[in-house]
Amino acid sequence: MRRCNRLRRGNPQCHTFLVDEADGALVGATPETLLSLFDGAIRSESVAGTTRRGESASEDASLAESPADQ
Repeated sequence: MRRCNRLRRGNPQCHTFLVDEADGALVGATPETLLSLFDGAIRSESVAGTTRRGESASEDASLAESPADQ
């Protein structure tokens, strides 16, 4: 829990999370809202993804305009 609190203080613009299990824990921070509780229901609104950079600036621009990145 201390690590999660330290992460939260160091990244106030991010959502921090802790999943604590008997055999280990997962601590993280993200600018996205991964889960939220609304009217008793858990909602997931993740949009995380990655795209490999192009070989040139023009290829990078084309990748940024891809429908998958909109």
